[in-house]
Amino acid sequence: MSTVDIELGRDVVTSDGLVFGKIHELVVDPKERKLAAVVVRYGRFPSDRDFIVGWAFIGHVQEQNLYLKVNGEQVEQFPEVVRTAVVSGAAPTSATSLAYWGGGEMLAQGSMMGDSIRGGMSVTGESGAITPGTRTSFDLISTNLEYQTNLPENSSVVTHETEVLTSDEKKLGVVHQVVCDESGVITGFYTRTGRVRHRKFYVPVDLVEAGSHLHIRLRIAADEAGRTLVHPES
Repeated sequence: MSTVDIELGRDVVTSDGLVFGKIHELVVDPKERKLAAVVVRYGRFPSDRDFIVGWAFIGHVQEQNLYLKVNGEQVEQFPEVVRTAVVSGAAPTSATSLAYWGGGEMLAQGSMMGDSIRGGMSVTGESGAITPGTRTSFDLISTNLEYQTNLPENSSVVTHETEVLTSDEKKLGVVHQVVCDESGVITGFYTRTGRVRHRKFYVPVDLVEAGSHLHIRLRIAADEAGRTLVHPES
């Protein structure tokens, strides 16, 4: 059975040889453990745009770049990603706030969120859109946060910042590449450590306990991971 190795950051090329963009995110169906789609980033900040490319349109990998089954004209059919966070709550307090941080990413402060409002999202409050660069507070108890997106329902998004943690909370690295069979079922992935001198580990998907866009947690502890995981030369 042939496999498809999809690496974050690599070029996405149409069937007639045009570079459509780069692999920015991986959209995973956690229940079926399948790669449902990839998010392709077209252009550069601040005018970049993200498009959803479903598995059915993915052809093959050649020289680490991802080739599609459609040509340069047909890529216009792909939907652009919609991400919006709608925040509602009582009168402002100092308990919880939303603010833009480095790289244009908006983070939620406080345990009410339990997560971050991901970079690239537009955020709307009761009085309308929250202006970039401002800090807006909401009541810790009565605040509601609703995500609205056109990504596949119940999917989880993996990025180059998704950390891989062992069962004893040690960071093994970040997701770098996924390995799928010909039907899109994920058989494993590579995690990469270090910023300058990289080291890669191959992780079979059976070792995954749980995951989100922030973390993938393994069933094994750090000492076992160091002994058993394959680390090919990078």
